[in-house]
Amino acid sequence: MSTLKEFNFKNKKALIRVDFNVPLDENLQVTDDTRIQSAKNTIFKVLEDGGSCVLMSHLGRPKSNEPEFSLKNITPVVEDILGVQVLFANFGSDESLYSYKAIQSLRSNGIIAELYPEASKLKKQITYANKRNIPFVVLVGDEEMFSKRFTVKDMKSGSQKSLNLQELLACLKTKTQ
Repeated sequence: MSTLKEFNFKNKKALIRVDFNVPLDENLQVTDDTRIQSAKNTIFKVLEDGGSCVLMSHLGRPKSNEPEFSLKNITPVVEDILGVQVLFANFGSDESLYSYKAIQSLRSNGIIAELYPEASKLKKQITYANKRNIPFVVLVGDEEMFSKRFTVKDMKSGSQKSLNLQELLACLKTKTQ
């Protein structure tokens, strides 16, 4: 029987059913992250091989669209455990689709990159990145899509650069290794 260790995930997408049904307190904060921690090695194996992951889970037993059962409540804890290095700001569906190619490229090169889960104001997304100590935020708007570039913001220095995909990859590889 084959094991996960024997499989190479390079350029593959892995659908991973994780058990992130973790306990939350009255403020919807995770009180025990053991289940999230236990998935880390599997997720890292896929990412280190140059693959990408789609995580599938549930939280509680919702009967409808109940906010207290949203996985958004555990996203900050998952990101802290996985150590997200790059956050792509989410300004809408067109920008998100454009960002996915770069996210895939970064992930296949061992850089943990995520897209902010919903289209929101930039200030909210920057605050989110700061709270989670994510060192880089990538911004994509109409200008970037038209010029086939990405604006990367270094959260520590505050500096920003406009880079094409290859330059973005080279820049982040140097700064995240």
